[in-house]
Amino acid sequence: MKLAIISDIHANLIALKLAIKDLKEKCVDKVLFLGDYLTDGECEKDILQIIKEYGDYVILGNREKYLLNYNPKLKDYSNYRTISYTYNNLEVEDLNYLSSLENHLIITLNGYKILLIHGDEYGHTVDTI
Repeated sequence: MKLAIISDIHANLIALKLAIKDLKEKCVDKVLFLGDYLTDGECEKDILQIIKEYGDYVILGNREKYLLNYNPKLKDYSNYRTISYTYNNLEVEDLNYLSSLENHLIITLNGYKILLIHGDEYGHTVDTI
């Protein structure tokens, strides 16, 4: 079984399209998306559509967590501008999709247990997984 693991796209639609093209050519069986799909660019709708279409397993990254917890009054973090820009370009259905994603997943493929996690600073410990 061939797996593709994609993470930290940060709204780079060109790179994402090239990655999808490559995994199609290589006949990948499952695509695992590990977070940080948005911010730092544009084309949020296109990126989310590709993730919905090709992602067999999709989890949150810290950027999605920032978006889900966005508060325009809190401007004391380094990525405020890009988070604010992205948040203001998302629709309710986009935020609902993001809120449906898990912080981590434990999956079993071909008899192997695999932990999918973004690896951000949100307090993931063995006890929380």
